[in-house]
Amino acid sequence: MKSVQEIAGLTIGGFKASDTLERNRLFSEYINQALPSRIIADVDVISSPASLNSVVASGKIAGEKYFFKVHIETGSKAQEEYKQAELLAKSGWPVYAPVMNSENSSFPLLVYRWTDSPTLFDKLTLSYENGRSEVDKNDLEQLEAMNSSIGQAEVGSLKKVPARLGINAPIQMFFARRYEPGRRIDHWYKPETIFDLPTGGGKNLNLSWHVIEHSKWLINGQEYSRTLADIVEEARKALVFSGEDNAWVTTSHGDDHAGNIFLSENGALVFDPAAAGDVNPAVLSDVKALAHNSFLPMAGMYYDAGVPYTYSYEEKENTIKVDVDFSKSPALETHMAIASQITDLRIRPVLNALSKNGADMDREYGRLRTALAGCALLTVNIAKLLKMNDGRGIGLLPMAIMLHGLSGFDVLKKIGRQ
Repeated sequence: MKSVQEIAGLTIGGFKASDTLERNRLFSEYINQALPSRIIADVDVISSPASLNSVVASGKIAGEKYFFKVHIETGSKAQEEYKQAELLAKSGWPVYAPVMNSENSSFPLLVYRWTDSPTLFDKLTLSYENGRSEVDKNDLEQLEAMNSSIGQAEVGSLKKVPARLGINAPIQMFFARRYEPGRRIDHWYKPETIFDLPTGGGKNLNLSWHVIEHSKWLINGQEYSRTLADIVEEARKALVFSGEDNAWVTTSHGDDHAGNIFLSENGALVFDPAAAGDVNPAVLSDVKALAHNSFLPMAGMYYDAGVPYTYSYEEKENTIKVDVDFSKSPALETHMAIASQITDLRIRPVLNALSKNGADMDREYGRLRTALAGCALLTVNIAKLLKMNDGRGIGLLPMAIMLHGLSGFDVLKKIGRQ
């Protein structure tokens, strides 16, 4: 039977199997191993670009419809994730809680009652398909209420703990673990790995990772002196609290990207608490929400967003030049509205609370910047996406630079010191 690692190929983030029946059969076998006392029927794997590191399917138990979800990167037990949902709810997070978990620790699984409510990701995807924003005023009001509750919960649960707890926190699977030598950063991007970057003239600029990681960037006329190699080096120290005895942490979900947010009749609710916990480093807690809900869709993280990027390389100056017109995104205003909510209601309040409590803000900003860059750089294999030439991954490299620099967008500048 397929283990949780072996079913990674069922996800959009892994190998996209073309045989739907085979996908359903494999995951059905997995679910039956996870829930041996239940009779599972009509399993249908849900294909969504949001499922980069998880497998989701609908199915029936005793004639009632549910959806099943397993996160393929966490390594945590489903029983722990079930408790993490309860932890979030008690802390004040608006949660769509699972109703069942795995009976077999070797096959982690969470089970939720079926809902016809769309996710935020569904509405953003429709926006790009239809060429106009499908996120309406009511949706934004729901998200604002949710983000306000989250910000209050995060500030209210802020505490200082031994650094080892922050280093090993659940959320670090997205950050410190991915940057570790020999892990995702080095596995995906070897010195000879080639990136096919569009020049706007019908040809591609082929640059190796060795060149890219050591180059400076000029993006829409703005110079960035920090290279990707600099960012990786900084991340490997900042994210593991190098030289620090303590860590400022909070209770957070940590993975509330658009695919994990339902826009329901009861308001906006988060689910899939695989990275949730009460010792998540405070400045990392809102990073995925900000990056994945606002900036990465425009950079081709999930689909061809229709935003044009044009690259050139000046070898003498060792500079990669990028021109991009973000106004071509049909959801630009929506992305910026969501980014402003997360910044004003969550990130700034947490940063202010850290400052008032005497935290070393240079170190906290270092963690925030490198984590934001990591979302663009290390969620999907950029070189592989570019090779497919289908519009995905087109802007993720410069987006990593902009996110680290807290620049390129007015809302990012608001996060900087005031």
